[in-house]
Order: sequence, then structure tokens, then C-alpha cells
Amino acid sequence: MLKVYNTHNLGIFLQDSANANWEIVGTATSRPSSIPSTELHLTKPTIVVLGNEGEGLRPVVLKRCTKTVTIPSAWSTLDKNSVIVESLNVSVATGVILHQLLGTGKQS
Repeated sequence: MLKVYNTHNLGIFLQDSANANWEIVGTATSRPSSIPSTELHLTKPTIVVLGNEGEGLRPVVLKRCTKTVTIPSAWSTLDKNSVIVESLNVSVATGVILHQLLGTGKQS
């Protein structure tokens, strides 16, 4: 079952959740330590946070993530150095991440 939460202070909620042994996964396109979303596996209760389409996650939220992931971009078939899609709409990104976490059965 997928639960959706609403909170008045996301930073505190995420910190409390991390302290309670939840995995906090945030999306980050330019963070060097980010792993590809295809390598994301459920090993414990997980919270996924996604930023807005212009600025991404706020620094206070990003700081509380225990992991960050990036969704691999679509590459041109003619030139492997050309990115066709630089970023995704947040609803599309949500669908990709949730499918990879829940739809593929990648629970460790």
C-alpha cells in the first residue's frame, strides 16, 4: 500500500522519519553522489521527495535525504553525447520513480 502524507514542516518530518530508520530518497539531477533510479531498491520503509520543475529540491530538504537518485536521460541515437530530454515534468518523474520502486518488485 502506498501512503501519502502532508506536513507543515517537511524538514522536521524528514529528519524524524530518518531517525525512525526510514530511507529518504530525493531526486537530484546534478548531485555527484546520486545513483541512477534503476539501481534503487526497497530495503526498508521509504519516503520519496521530488522537487519542483524549475529549482528541484530545496537545500533543507536535500540535506535530509539519505539517498539521491537521478533518472537517466534519453540519449540521441545519432550522437551519444547529445541529451534529448534534460529533465522531466515532476508528475512524469514521480511515475518513473514509483514504477521502479513498486512496479518492478525490486525489494531486497
